[in-house]
Amino acid sequence: MMLKQRRFKQKRGLLSSDEEIDPMIYAVNMVDCMLVLAVGFLIFTIMFMSTSTVSPQEKP
Repeated sequence: MMLKQRRFKQKRGLLSSDEEIDPMIYAVNMVDCMLVLAVGFLIFTIMFMSTSTVSPQEKP
């Protein structure tokens, strides 16, 4: 089944003859997404911590 799909894509010019599917590309994309989310959460946490600092107490 996959061979038929590959031949069909080659006939239509979607895949070049020397192009192969690399499964590591998907893993690298997932790692990139996780890093972007981690940095976003880190920035959010730093911003939240800096805005929630103890305000100066008023003297009674």
